[in-house]
Amino acid sequence: DIGTLHSLLLIFIDEAQPTAAAAMGGEMASVAEGGTVDGTTGNYGSIEGPAASLGEAGQLPIHGLPKNKAEMKALAKQAMDVAKADLKAGISDLPALLAPWALFCLCLAPVALMPTMTLSYFSTALAGIVVIGFGLFSYGRAWKMLAFTCLVAAGLGLYLGFYDRWKYLFPYYVYSRSPFHTDVLPSDLPDGYRDAGYIGFSQDSYVDGSRGLGYRAGDLWCVAPIIGRQQLHAAGAQLTMQQSAGFWAVGKNCCQKRGTFQCGNSWSHTAHGGLAVFDVGRMDVPVTPTYKLAIAAAAQTYGLMVPDEPILIQWAEDPAVALAEIYGDAVNFVWLAALVMLGIIPALGLILSCFDLSLTCRESTEHWHPEEFQQMTFGVDLQHTEYSRELQLSLMHGRCYWSGEVIYDYMFHIANKHLYLGCLFCHPAHPFSKWERICVAILVSFFIIFPVAAFSVKYGQTGLTRSLIVLICVTVPRNVLKLYLIQIVQQDTVLELEEGHHGESEHARKAFVWEVTFLFLCFLLCLATCAACSSYILAASSLGLGATLLQNTDGLAFAVVLEPLIDLAMPFIGLDAYEGAWTFGFFGRWRRERDHFACAGTALDLPEDARKPAATAAAVAGADHLAEAAAAGSAAASAAAAAAGARGEMSRSDMARTREGAFSRQLFRDAGTEILLAPEARASKQRNSKSGCGKLQKSACPAWYDTTPKPPSRQQASDPFMTRPSEQSFAH
Repeated sequence: DIGTLHSLLLIFIDEAQPTAAAAMGGEMASVAEGGTVDGTTGNYGSIEGPAASLGEAGQLPIHGLPKNKAEMKALAKQAMDVAKADLKAGISDLPALLAPWALFCLCLAPVALMPTMTLSYFSTALAGIVVIGFGLFSYGRAWKMLAFTCLVAAGLGLYLGFYDRWKYLFPYYVYSRSPFHTDVLPSDLPDGYRDAGYIGFSQDSYVDGSRGLGYRAGDLWCVAPIIGRQQLHAAGAQLTMQQSAGFWAVGKNCCQKRGTFQCGNSWSHTAHGGLAVFDVGRMDVPVTPTYKLAIAAAAQTYGLMVPDEPILIQWAEDPAVALAEIYGDAVNFVWLAALVMLGIIPALGLILSCFDLSLTCRESTEHWHPEEFQQMTFGVDLQHTEYSRELQLSLMHGRCYWSGEVIYDYMFHIANKHLYLGCLFCHPAHPFSKWERICVAILVSFFIIFPVAAFSVKYGQTGLTRSLIVLICVTVPRNVLKLYLIQIVQQDTVLELEEGHHGESEHARKAFVWEVTFLFLCFLLCLATCAACSSYILAASSLGLGATLLQNTDGLAFAVVLEPLIDLAMPFIGLDAYEGAWTFGFFGRWRRERDHFACAGTALDLPEDARKPAATAAAVAGADHLAEAAAAGSAAASAAAAAAGARGEMSRSDMARTREGAFSRQLFRDAGTEILLAPEARASKQRNSKSGCGKLQKSACPAWYDTTPKPPSRQQASDPFMTRPSEQSFAH
């Protein structure tokens, strides 16, 4: 669009250049030469495309050519505004388009890089639950296509993860767990070293590159015998048929056909060993048969005696470096796959544009709410928007239902809920601020790494015992600590938003002081824990503190994966009017809030031709305003709101704010908070009951609550995923 507009401007600047106009061809040439379009001389206002869209924008009507530089600058500015609007729409789609890539990485990395499959099982279960939820609760065609893409991306990540594991990671762990033999004489028989992962030869050993040979079988397979200088002198400076070469250095495409061998560190005078080469990768073609053919050819060429099963060595100066290179190949594969998978984002955008579909640039419908979507900001707000009190309360209460599409809502939920991702991507108006998240994340991370490292030194890096320690002795206390820390750091905001205390009031000041004090006490406890674990590691481990901690950073990976998995399985207990109702995880709560949202603003969500009659809409609007007024405790405002609803004078923005207020009170509380903070929960319940919160919610949608018996029946409590109210309930 910008390129077309630029070409149009070049033509309009100088009408005396018919060649430039002729290059555009057809109607553009007639416009530049003063011709007619739609019967109007020099008027291109009816041309479709960028010019027409600019003309409809209202800033610069396009009738005739620009007369001066000011009009040309205004036209160019308007074109940039259109481009910025398109860019903003593309950026708004980005969180949803990142969902397939995130699921791909979630399935790929644990399978490809973790030493055991324990974390892989959790990550696969998390991806499976998320993909199923996306498929069940997505509505628009574009969103269903995106949900299917998430399924394909998760499956592809799982497949490539196993490919990487079998090709690179499996050989790495075979070598690292095999015995290392040192000070081996090249003249020894190889049968005693069949189990070796690394063989270090005597100081006088070296690779005899002058007797190297390259065997062509697709690649050039290179071999050379490993001999000792004493062995060489004993044979009169030359190997004879009576002497055997049982150890051979090997490589690919690093030699000549005869007499030159430069594979690995064979040129180094300080290298005296290497990794044993054997077929361990499940995805690799066996290499030992071809190397044996090359060794047989070399033995025949140079007159050497070779045992039936010689040991093949990939010559290396340091075994740790050689192992790190193998693991580095596995890591590089993951990075490359993740970078290539990023190409799915523009590919999805192109496919959606080909089918004339859009994720977020849509009209308001029953399942898409642009007024809520506009408030869903990730990370930093560059426009410094003022956000409402209701929005901050909704964020603090962990509201799940926002835009109406479950994929976008889940990405927003994870950005605000996850301890580590929230440090970067949480909403700028979230009461649990970024600096508080960073403090909590640092404390929790130290509480994970040091105890896991100490237990690993005691019980080993692998095995069921270590997995249970990570899951039970570390993960559970971490979640409890994180939960209580979040409650503490949000207490001052609760006093300001929920209970009306000013930021400078005595209660808010005391809450802030207690927050800082508690964080300081946690910091001291963290220092004590880290010191105790460090002293044990230094006393019991030979690797050193830094290397041991680095080996046990997989505890953080468990924390990253287990947190959203626990969130998907966490029971939620209804509050106030929802007392007795319960549900599970994000998707269950999302459905509950969707129904509540539908009750609070049914008339607004429906398209124009499907809305209720004006009188019914006015009645619903009046009821909603009455509920908002009741929350404020003003009888006069309540009567005014009822009158406004009866006259049908409520604007769309007012309706959106009213419906947003339906979530200013917490509807559900997770079971962990309910158990851990039971006294505070009871106090909050008493405050809500005194403020008439139950009456407020019931007034917003009486039919929904009238159908729920009080106290709840056993059948209701056993249904965590209640469906939406029936049409008869809405009509009632």
